[in-house]
Amino acid sequence: MPACSRPFRKTLNLPSAVDFATIDISCDNFYTLYINGKLVGSGKVWHKPDRWTVRFEHTRKVVIAVFAAQDPDTKGHVGLLVSGKAWNNQEKTPHVTEFVTNNTWLTLSSEPSGSGDFIKTDFVDSSWESAWEEHKKAGEEYRNAMVYPHAGRLPRQALSGLKNIKDAPKAILADIIFPAPAK
Repeated sequence: MPACSRPFRKTLNLPSAVDFATIDISCDNFYTLYINGKLVGSGKVWHKPDRWTVRFEHTRKVVIAVFAAQDPDTKGHVGLLVSGKAWNNQEKTPHVTEFVTNNTWLTLSSEPSGSGDFIKTDFVDSSWESAWEEHKKAGEEYRNAMVYPHAGRLPRQALSGLKNIKDAPKAILADIIFPAPAK
């Protein structure tokens, strides 16, 4: 039986420093997103992708971590789809680095253990495996949904309290630019 939840990580090692990222994300069924160890938000509607824009300290290393979970009643695999861009907001004409989910993302085939250290930028993921990349035709409808992402609906919230699903790691809150924080 597939794991009900699993962690995913992508580390961007960039030639120049960046301080912003926009990420479109969808997960079958639930996710919590972290950037550089900070909590961005979560989603529960797999067929309606979320868009997040986050500001962070200038860095040449950006770590995207996702706690992803599948509804345990479906006994299916966890599916994750991410598309994003990172750039330096201080540059007049910034160089933009694009990224998508593919087999350069890392994951575990089992439930995440421990305190959620996998979200931290200094976490060592060298023993993790490459994520499995869905065949292009099989997920076409799912990927087409990314064309119309919605403003992230659960900003600064980690998944918790879902029946038979481990709670997502707690973390310091990210500086979310979009969707605009509630006042």
